[in-house]
Amino acid sequence: GLPSAKILIVGQAPGWRAHSSGLSFNDASGDRLRLWMALDRTTFYDESKIAIMPISFCFPGYDKEGKDLPPLKR
Repeated sequence: GLPSAKILIVGQAPGWRAHSSGLSFNDASGDRLRLWMALDRTTFYDESKIAIMPISFCFPGYDKEGKDLPPLKR
């Protein structure tokens, strides 16, 4: 994000769909977040307005039950 951003979104690493796209929150959870925030995609991804900081930068995979593994410890 840029210094002019008024909102910082900090969230767990994206799910597989967003991770594969290379764009944070580019999945159903992002659609819901944008709806809750009443922001369109253009505004949401405008780095001069919204800064996005994932707390882990990779998708860690699935466990034996098919659930997302927790973020990697750094």
